[in-house]
Amino acid sequence: MSIEAMKQALKALEHSHANEPIWKTPHREAIITLRQAIEQAKMQEPVAWMGVDAEGNPNKFRLDKFGSGIPLYTKDGDL
Repeated sequence: MSIEAMKQALKALEHSHANEPIWKTPHREAIITLRQAIEQAKMQEPVAWMGVDAEGNPNKFRLDKFGSGIPLYTKDGDL
């Protein structure tokens, strides 16, 4: 999952319970886990980049950065 996708998921969870303290939300663990995953992903180097077409479908993968490619990471830094 890309950092951008994790940020979108986190924003959606936080927004759905914006009027409650985090310790009262039913999604508390997911919010905390996403925050940690984002921080860990920021410390990793991408293993590849994915391009998308106008409809958001993946259309090419590369091992070097190109244009507005979306960086991809391995889970827990493992290859």
